[in-house]
Amino acid sequence: MRIEFQVAGTAVVFTRSWVTGATKLVARGTEVMLQSPREVGTHFSFALLQVWEGKVFGHDIVIEKRRPALFAGFRAQHYRVLVDGALVVERSGY
Repeated sequence: MRIEFQVAGTAVVFTRSWVTGATKLVARGTEVMLQSPREVGTHFSFALLQVWEGKVFGHDIVIEKRRPALFAGFRAQHYRVLVDGALVVERSGY
């Protein structure tokens, strides 16, 4: 999954690898790792809602991923991006 959005006029990219589970924010060449593929929770979780939090240029970024309850690996996941509590992007995909 790749989602692009703006924070204070600067482009920020959220990426999550479907294969490894590595999740990060990238802005102006700076990476903020939100989830490492080395953590067990990256690969095994029964939660329907997963939330990642990070800071970019002093702004709070919250990424929410909601997965379907049944056959989640075969169905699109729903993502929401909030900047300082305001919804800026909603997407569905893998």
